[in-house]
Amino acid sequence: ITQQVKQNDSHLFELTCGKQSAHIWVSPHHVMVCNLNASHRAWGGLGKRFDTLEAALAGYKSAAMRAMIQTAAAAIA
Repeated sequence: ITQQVKQNDSHLFELTCGKQSAHIWVSPHHVMVCNLNASHRAWGGLGKRFDTLEAALAGYKSAAMRAMIQTAAAAIA
């Protein structure tokens, strides 16, 4: 975790694992995951929206992305 911000019931994480980085925002209503890769830099997308952290884990195959999501989940618990 390179940065963590908590506002009310929401948590914003900036994480790095190896060469990959991501922003993960966890609110009581949903989870947003933004993989900070070349596509994000070119198109500036908002990332993917999931209903739960478990759904976010299921949405990624990369070990680095899964590790970052698990780290964010552990930091909230």
